[in-house]
Amino acid sequence: AQKGGSRASKTKKPGQPEEEEEIDVVYRIAPEKATIAPKTSCIFSVTGFTKNPGYAKEGLMLRTTSGKKSKTIGEISVDAQLAHPYILFSQEAMDFLYCFEPNAEVPKTMQKKLVLKNVSSLPLTVCLHTSTPFAVDQANWYLEPHQIAAVYVIFDIAYCQRLGQLKSSTFTGRITASYQENPQKDIIDLSGEINYPSLEMSATRVDFGCSLADTTSRNTITLHNNSRVDANFQWCFVEDFDLGATQASGKSSKKQRVAIPE
Repeated sequence: AQKGGSRASKTKKPGQPEEEEEIDVVYRIAPEKATIAPKTSCIFSVTGFTKNPGYAKEGLMLRTTSGKKSKTIGEISVDAQLAHPYILFSQEAMDFLYCFEPNAEVPKTMQKKLVLKNVSSLPLTVCLHTSTPFAVDQANWYLEPHQIAAVYVIFDIAYCQRLGQLKSSTFTGRITASYQENPQKDIIDLSGEINYPSLEMSATRVDFGCSLADTTSRNTITLHNNSRVDANFQWCFVEDFDLGATQASGKSSKKQRVAIPE
């Protein structure tokens, strides 16, 4: 069996003869060669693959060989309307945002709806993959042509709180949609942001060095509110009592917070 692919003409310059180039063959036959014993039969399988959707038609020629002679005894026309498997997603990216509110219950999760539509002319089996702290309520879907389905994407706030210890943080991820019928993959980007009252300090230690008696030394610390919520704070000193006795006995020192007057 031989594959007779269709041909297309190249763009030629004036005065040059027209050249032809072979278009990529879409269909394959297996086995391409076979010896069929008397009163027996052989099954051939024809498969097609292309990256370009549309109509594709090719001819398969059947030739017999006897010694050094070969003869064409028939031709089979193979054609198909090749569809591009495609799921249309309602969003290309999804963002989750949680901001702390005093005296309000913190939700364990947040969720948003993602709509899937099979816009191809073939049924598709799609699997949605993601990772913590994101999840989907249903991972596997079978969609007929033009069928619509809704999946809920979940952002696990409780999991993020355990990792961040009630600090403002941002998490990123993605949903990967893979298809059982073909190797194509689609991506939906995910982002989750949690905001708590939090401050960043420009320094965690202040060293005045050697200072003269009856003089004043100043040092500057910058506080930056890196969250989306207001941060109400109060300065205080932490005083140690009987520090020398505590070090000698090996017991932990007692600390008392003394508010600094405004």
